[in-house]
Amino acid sequence: MLEEVIRSIKISIAAGAALILAGCEPPSQTEAPYNYAGDIDDGVNVIKLVDYSDTKTSDSFQIQGHVKNDSLDTKRGTINFILYDSNGNVLTTDSTHANPWEMPSAAVHPFEKRWTDQTIYNNVQSYDISTATE
Repeated sequence: MLEEVIRSIKISIAAGAALILAGCEPPSQTEAPYNYAGDIDDGVNVIKLVDYSDTKTSDSFQIQGHVKNDSLDTKRGTINFILYDSNGNVLTTDSTHANPWEMPSAAVHPFEKRWTDQTIYNNVQSYDISTATE
């Protein structure tokens, strides 16, 4: 559990840094469109990664997997990505939603994100993935 919290903090810091590098203001804790720290009600992110994998085809890079709602209530699941090149530089930050976005309690839903931009496709070497509850 502690490792998961530390990883979430590192991802939140990296996401904020990526926004600054892109010339954007990182969201404040009270104004965040995505609550990277977790569920607004109790401070715990209830959307959990079940599994994920990546695929590189001749024209795209894709990450797909499943997320689970560990809450007793219906929640909206968001999956956040930070893609890096071989030097550890951020290529892009992005997000997608579980499909369907509204997740009843204990539901497991798929997600998929595809990038066709050649700069990303040619240079992606690693990525971070995290979930958020909206």
